[in-house]
Amino acid sequence: MSRWTCFCTLVVFLLAAAASSGGPGIGHDCHAPSRPADDQDDRRWQAFLEEVDSYRACISEFAARSERAASAHREAARHAVADWNDFVRRELNAPADFPWPPGQE
Repeated sequence: MSRWTCFCTLVVFLLAAAASSGGPGIGHDCHAPSRPADDQDDRRWQAFLEEVDSYRACISEFAARSERAASAHREAARHAVADWNDFVRRELNAPADFPWPPGQE
């Protein structure tokens, strides 16, 4: 692996670590219903099934929001790396002036 590839890999890793630490806490606030002890009571059973549907919808919405957030973070990381690479190509004489890892010419 070239020094330049190692350097870019490190930058991507650091950006991903920074992006993952800046988001909301992981976890959902959906609450699983408790199954009634007696499934012969139709009214209680129907209420339980409605709560099951609500729980499924809550989990599905949380998962969809999380997937959208993950996609947005990945896209932001790709843009940041592209900005860095553009800067290096425009402004730095890499890898001649800035070998990777440092101290190895």
